Formats: sequence, structure tokens, C-alpha cells
Amino acid sequence: MAFELAPAVFGLAGTLVGGGVTFAANWLTARNQHRIAVASRSDALRDRQHAAHLGYLAAADKIVGGCRLILVLERRDQAQALEQHRDAVMQMWSQLLDPRAAAQLAGPPELMPVMGEFHSALAQLHDFVEDFCRLRSSATADCRGEADLLWEKALEKRSAYIAAAQGSLN
Repeated sequence: MAFELAPAVFGLAGTLVGGGVTFAANWLTARNQHRIAVASRSDALRDRQHAAHLGYLAAADKIVGGCRLILVLERRDQAQALEQHRDAVMQMWSQLLDPRAAAQLAGPPELMPVMGEFHSALAQLHDFVEDFCRLRSSATADCRGEADLLWEKALEKRSAYIAAAQGSLN
């Protein structure tokens, strides 16, 4: 009777071993696919954050460059070109809201204080240049010196923002 049960016992043992191996292989595959999916999502999120901050920085750099050009044109006393560029910078400023909002939504949260400091410095430079253009007839060397200080502050905050972004987004 023991011999009659041997094929059934060996068949059952083979089924258990085969099923166990299949289960282990499927479990390992599922675990690896999960890890790949998590890494892929993390990479996609980082790419989206990078693109959003790059868009904001590109729009902000246009404003920084426009403000600098306005100050140069004022020193050269080129009133007509100055007014054209002032209008262009005003348009750029109004177009900065969307890239800024996209960068703020994209995160990461630890980058927001540095971005805020850069934006604040940029706003101070922009507002000063706007006032400077409006009150151009009363521009003095002190005003030009203040403009240069605000320019340097904006560049310093820009550099800090870029360094923080590189640290957070890489």
C-alpha cells in the first residue's frame, strides 16, 4: 500500500516545489516592477520640477536683462529706446506669474523660501526701474547707485536660488 501512495506523494511534493518556485519568481518580479515604477515616478516628478523652475528662471532672467538694459539706455540718454524697453519689461513682468505659479506648485517645498527671496529681489529691482523711468528727469547719481545695488542683490539671490535648485532637483 505504501508503494501505491508514493506516486501521489511525489506528485504532490513536485507540485508544491514547482508552485513555490513560481510564487517566488512572481513575487520577485512584482517587487522589482514596483521599485521601477516608484523610481520612474520619482524621475518624472523631478523632471517636472526641473522644467517648472527652469521656465520661471528663464522668464525672470528676461526681466533682469531688461532692467539692466533700461539702466544702460538711461545712462546713454536714449529716451525713445528706454520707453520701448520699459514697456517690454512691464509685459514680461505680467507674464512672470504663470511660470512662477508653476514652479511653486511643482515644489519641492524646501526650495520655496529661496525662490521667494529671489522673486522679492527681482520685484524690488523691477519696481525701482519702473519708478526710475517714470521720474527720469530727476534721476541722480544716488538713484543710479541704488539701481546697481538692487541689480547686485537680484543677481545674488538668483545665484542662491540656482544653487538651492541644483541641490534639491539633482
